[in-house]
This record gives sequence, C-alpha cells and structure tokens, in this order.
Amino acid sequence: TEVIQYTVNSGDTLESIASNFGLTDIYSLVWANKKSKIVPLRPGNQLNILPQDGVYLEVTEPVSIGTVAEQFKVDPFAIIDSEYNDLFGSSPDTLLVKGMWVVIPGGEAERVNLLPPNPNVNAGGASGVVTGTYSLWGCSADVQGGSPPYSRPIANYQWMQGYSPDGHQGVDLAADIGTPVYASGGGTVVFAGSNGTGYGNLVVIAHGSAFSMYGHLNNVSVRCGQQVSAGAAIGASGNTGNSTGPHLHFEIRDANWNTRNPQDFVGF
Repeated sequence: TEVIQYTVNSGDTLESIASNFGLTDIYSLVWANKKSKIVPLRPGNQLNILPQDGVYLEVTEPVSIGTVAEQFKVDPFAIIDSEYNDLFGSSPDTLLVKGMWVVIPGGEAERVNLLPPNPNVNAGGASGVVTGTYSLWGCSADVQGGSPPYSRPIANYQWMQGYSPDGHQGVDLAADIGTPVYASGGGTVVFAGSNGTGYGNLVVIAHGSAFSMYGHLNNVSVRCGQQVSAGAAIGASGNTGNSTGPHLHFEIRDANWNTRNPQDFVGF
C-alpha cells in the first residue's frame, strides 16, 4: 500500500472518500493535499490519499526527522520505520532534503476551517445586511430579513468548548443524539444538509444581519429556502462529520461571513 491519487467524482464528500479508503479522520485528506483541492471539493480534483491516517508533507527546506516529528506530534521512529518512507536506518537527526514527500503516520496538524471564506458576496441590501437571493453550497434562497440569533439553540446540554477567534469558530454543546435543536433567531434557511466539510449534517440560517450555523446534526428537519421563526425546530443533535462525540456545534457569523463569539449573542 502507498499514497495513491484519487479523482473526485460528483456526489463525493470528504466523509465518503475517507470512509472508502479506510481513513477515520477527514483531516487526513486535508493534510495530504493543498487546501484549494479540498475547499471547494470539485469533481475532477486529484487528491492524494494516504494509506493510513496522518500527514503527507512536502519538505520545503532541509529539516531533521526529529523536528518534523515534534511538529506533527509523533515519535521520530514512526516516520523512520514507516514502510511508506525510504528512511530505514535513519536517526532523528537525519536531515530530510528539499522536495521530498514524507508520510507521517498518525501525524496531527492544524484543523483548519473547511468553510469557504465568503461563499457569496451578496449585491443586495445595505452593507452588513444580507437580503435577496443568496447562494450557498447549491442552495439558492430568497433571504427576507429576520430576527437576531439571541435564543439558545438547544435546551438540554453540557458546555464543552467555547469560541476562540483564531481557533475554534463556535461553541460546542454536548447533548444526547436526538436532542431537539432550535433556530436561534428568525430567518431564512440558506443551507440544510451535508456539504462535504467536517460539519456533517448542517443547517445555516440567514437572519439579515448575521448567520447562525448548527453542525454535526443527527437529522435535519428544514429545507433550503424555508422561513423559520426563533425557536422553530430545525433538527436534532448528533455526531455526524468530524465530531469527537455527540454535540451541537453552534456558530454565528456576520453578513460578511466573519465569525463572532456566540456568547455575545446568546446566554449559555
């Protein structure tokens, strides 16, 4: 087994590709390819597929195996002894030369945000407000204002993780699979389903001045273009996508798709 090249087909998602090749972490696809090959995931894109979860690194300047191992949080001998690298007999001090490609079994790199930075610069509406036709991942919806996302999206939860502007882009609320999830404010559903990123089953609602996002859902009970009021049931919490256990991932973004701290809007 070795690193192989795979051509993306229509209907593929990161989850389906990873599963087909026996990978358990979709980020093993992210860490083996340029991000532009992953976001957006387009039919015809050629992807490197690792033989196991980890990182595929192109060496851009001479660096020791030990330094690489430390960077990607593995033992140097995981790299040296890997059958996928021609490094048998090397030591952690051995220099890797520029241009080499190295498989780092079990390596862990940055879990970058897999959402496009701004999927649609909308022409309609005043600055800071989304209105009119809005297109997101194949859903085209007529956005008609709404109310700010001020209410809790889930009633029964345990706090897992908060927001960090340079890292975690929302809040994580642990909840049993099947726990009802509610619209945090009134607005228009601009996406409902799975888009091949780590969010699994996802609902995105446009509120005019902001978006709210609900990730890792077990099921979705709204459709693209549907108008919802604050507190309307939109699905149930789950463990889909790149999830570390049953929880709701909740994000708020402004009209320009920049993340905001949900705790500035909702009292958790």
